Amino acid sequence: MILQILKHFGMNNENANRAWIDFKSIDISILKLHMDTIEKTSHGEDEEEPLEHLDCSNEAQNFTIHLCNILEKFVEYSNISHEYSKMHAYLERAYFVQNVFPVVTNFTHRSVTNYLALRFIISHLDDLSHFFRVLKLSHPDMVPVNADHTIGLNKWEHCTEWISHYMSYPLGQEYVRKMLPEKHMEDIRNIVRTFIQDAGYYVLKQRWMKKSTRKKFITSIENLKNTIEHYVNFLKNGTRFSSYMTDFHPQNESFLKNALDYRKLTFRFYLLNFRALEDEEFPSDPFIVNAYHSPGVLDLRFGIFLPPVYQYGRPRLLNIATMGTTIGHELGHEIVAFLEDPENFDNDTLQIYGEKKKCLEEQYSNFEVKKIGQKVNGKQTIHENLADLIGIEITQQIITRFLKRGNENQFLLPALDYSTEQILYIALAQMWCSVSSKEKEQLHHDRDVHAPSDVRIAGILRNLREFSEAFGCIQGNFMSPVDRCAFRLRS
Repeated sequence: MILQILKHFGMNNENANRAWIDFKSIDISILKLHMDTIEKTSHGEDEEEPLEHLDCSNEAQNFTIHLCNILEKFVEYSNISHEYSKMHAYLERAYFVQNVFPVVTNFTHRSVTNYLALRFIISHLDDLSHFFRVLKLSHPDMVPVNADHTIGLNKWEHCTEWISHYMSYPLGQEYVRKMLPEKHMEDIRNIVRTFIQDAGYYVLKQRWMKKSTRKKFITSIENLKNTIEHYVNFLKNGTRFSSYMTDFHPQNESFLKNALDYRKLTFRFYLLNFRALEDEEFPSDPFIVNAYHSPGVLDLRFGIFLPPVYQYGRPRLLNIATMGTTIGHELGHEIVAFLEDPENFDNDTLQIYGEKKKCLEEQYSNFEVKKIGQKVNGKQTIHENLADLIGIEITQQIITRFLKRGNENQFLLPALDYSTEQILYIALAQMWCSVSSKEKEQLHHDRDVHAPSDVRIAGILRNLREFSEAFGCIQGNFMSPVDRCAFRLRS
């Protein structure tokens, strides 16, 4: 890749090869220093390398003079001199910083300059021309295994994906103001209320728990707070993020300059406002289709209020099915958290709960992640699988109740021979569609507390009797097992 970049800039073979050899030599030296740093500064599991004070108020010595010069340029470039001093700073990874200057002095000024320029280019391949984006795609080893987004080759794809990834807040503000009127929000509120109310009814029916326990349980669910308004209002009302966007003035001449200007502006904003932001939690991406659980709080993110998860005007049951994989799952976590507190239960109840967990753990431990040829870790993923199971059972309870009301909730799709129930399961399953590389699948398997998406959706639906009945599954096949796991009381 480096040789291709150098030749693209007009270097002849001899000079390009020389620059490439210098690049490799510097890179190897810095990598060795990095490994030495890890070895020499290793601390306990919960400890970090202590910060080192950099004092530029007196005459600097040795490597310090270089750091003080960098600090001064950084403060001036970021325009933060009214908040931060040019004279004092604290260094992370001080051992590495102290030793990197002696390393680079072994090379000529031209070699180091070329190295830094090439490193800059490699870091910004996505922000450069079509040639560089093609180059990156042809060298997948340059893309981290856990990369969370990709940049398209076509200019429109490039711009759209870049704005979606890096400018999600202003994009979110525009979306909320133009595409999420109050009538849509009221419809969403009603769906969320339906899930919370049904979660209480769901608990009430679990007669394997004592009545007093169920009452206590229902009270905790009824008192759940949800963040449905928080992120929408945060985007709708502008907030302090709006002010820094007024200083961003993109130009047509250079996409790279626009990208660098925006990142500089964003970095400066967070640097100057980090104290004010410490007590507030802002999602890294307003469009993220996710939710989070903490005891007593249903933390719903903005992305689940957008198509294809939610769409105003389509059948209500369809929105309930597609939103159920997220809202039901987080309610499942609330129920699991209550169950995991031994003070809430007697020994008999805890024993039954333990049996339900064991059933699910053993079942998932037999599922294979086909891409890597390994079994799911049922123990590692048990709490997420429990939340999935409870969530689908609550969602199914709502679907069943709505369908019993008569034809008002029945709907079909033209030219498709599917019943209402089948359409709901298909839509629900589509929420789990994803593609990942073998390397990413292995990383997920080793570290993640969630099972892979295809296992999660197959796992919950095969345990749902109503799914098997809707599709006429033959008992004993994979999606209609003889022995199912269930949290709810079997009817």
